[in-house]
Amino acid sequence: AEFEKAKNTFNGTVERTNNCILLAVFRGKMSEGVSFNDDYARGVICVGVPLPSNYDRSISAKKAYNDEQRKFRKKQLLSGREWYSQQAYRAIAQAIGRCIRHAADYGTIILLDSRHCDDGH
Repeated sequence: AEFEKAKNTFNGTVERTNNCILLAVFRGKMSEGVSFNDDYARGVICVGVPLPSNYDRSISAKKAYNDEQRKFRKKQLLSGREWYSQQAYRAIAQAIGRCIRHAADYGTIILLDSRHCDDGH
């Protein structure tokens, strides 16, 4: 109910004033699965890289599982580290996707973290 209320308030403000700022977090309800097409979102600013928590036992187990499967069973899996990074970039892709929803839609996307500039070397 609170989510729908916030979304309706945002949409109403955009319709009345033609502008509004919405703040959301990675992997939250507003950053995944909600469409803000056309004038409802003309920009997305992503701050940071949303890496999953290393303290989460399921994350640590998945990383170890991938590493073990690659090493002992020669399976074609991402390494634990590669899988871990991939989860962050999936969340970023979801957040970015709130802004540009169809071929004629447009928006500005800003990635605010120096790690996006890393060329891997």
